[in-house]
Amino acid sequence: MLGTVQFGIPYGVTNARGKISPEKVSEILSAAQQSGIRLVDTAADYGTSEEVLGRYLPADVGVVTKIPAVKADAVTPADIQLVRNSVFRSLERLRRTKIDALLAHQCADLFKPGGKQLVQLLQQLKADGIVSQIGISVYDSDDIDHALELFRPDVVQVPLNLFDQRLKLSGHIARMRDLGIQVHARSAFLQGVLLAEPLSLPAYFRQFDGQFARYNELLGVSGISRIAACLGFMIEQSGCDFVIVGVTDRSELEEIVSSLPAGSALPPMDVLATDESALIDPRTWNLSAPANEAARQ
Repeated sequence: MLGTVQFGIPYGVTNARGKISPEKVSEILSAAQQSGIRLVDTAADYGTSEEVLGRYLPADVGVVTKIPAVKADAVTPADIQLVRNSVFRSLERLRRTKIDALLAHQCADLFKPGGKQLVQLLQQLKADGIVSQIGISVYDSDDIDHALELFRPDVVQVPLNLFDQRLKLSGHIARMRDLGIQVHARSAFLQGVLLAEPLSLPAYFRQFDGQFARYNELLGVSGISRIAACLGFMIEQSGCDFVIVGVTDRSELEEIVSSLPAGSALPPMDVLATDESALIDPRTWNLSAPANEAARQ
């Protein structure tokens, strides 16, 4: 599944190219279609991503998009109208008559006073045939547990990668699969951190040298590349239905596709799991901090 945030805004700690040009987007989407990718992930808050997809996305490739966040501490009827209007603007930008899956971008919005109105809006949009599936994007197990008390989503998008295996090890991914919920995994490469040479990363990451040493040791013993380890884990061991991958040009997508594991050959990867939020949660990263300051955080 192709992630498209970088089509609309500069994104990714290792992305030196910034926002991707429309010409390169067209090339990437063509390559994605040829590779058999039939679903892309975007959001109303991803800058011009939806608009660019509307111009270049092949008709046989489906779209998962997300409603904008509610900035206030409570959800009002006026907010619901704004979100509803945003969905129809997304349809216009995407040049589609129907959205394949619509997610709440900030799951926490559902838990605010009045948040149940957002659930009802998603359910109504599905009942009206405007979207095929509805769901949520989450950060942790608490989001999942709380959301399941409100409704049964069709789709849940989760953070998951070699370092961040919390929702796999806690059993939440397996539980959702048992409930018939489709699980989409984002952050497969941790914004490119898992594909980069550790010494090439910002100084902030020096504090995690031990974690990167364990990673490099496993790669050496297994004789596999970083990209094969990341994809192998996501495809063979994560339990997810879809893996979202982001690229900045056609060659990166072709490398990803060519690196897909042909069979199960990976050792168990849970030895790389960590709960260190300062590493696995990009919202906490202080990339401007010098190495000695980052080590104290």
